[in-house]
Amino acid sequence: MMKSENSIESELTQNQLVMRLLEGAVMEVQDAKSEMQKESTSELKTEEKGYIMRAISIIDALRGGLNLDSGGEIAENLDSLYEYMGRRLVEGFQHRDAVMMDEVNGLLVNILDGWKVVPDSEALQAIAA
Repeated sequence: MMKSENSIESELTQNQLVMRLLEGAVMEVQDAKSEMQKESTSELKTEEKGYIMRAISIIDALRGGLNLDSGGEIAENLDSLYEYMGRRLVEGFQHRDAVMMDEVNGLLVNILDGWKVVPDSEALQAIAA
């Protein structure tokens, strides 16, 4: 018997959900950069804008899920970093700057790598229950 997508998602830990969101943000930033580099003019493409908006939405969701009351310094640092990444994506989009996209992508990958080694019990302290 095959599990439905909803039952599979309900079995994921919060740590795994955060990792999936981070993976999604990485993919969206990479896709935005690819679209940006395909376009030879300075006109903004709908696809590129969509990728950036989805990446920012994911980052905002990650930021909104932080538990700043009990997450301590880790949650505070992530909050600042997520806010910074959102600004850099907007600036990179406006200026069509691939270096800014690479910077955000690198930060997301570093955070993702960190989440991969954090036990679920410790991850719960940084994110909302």
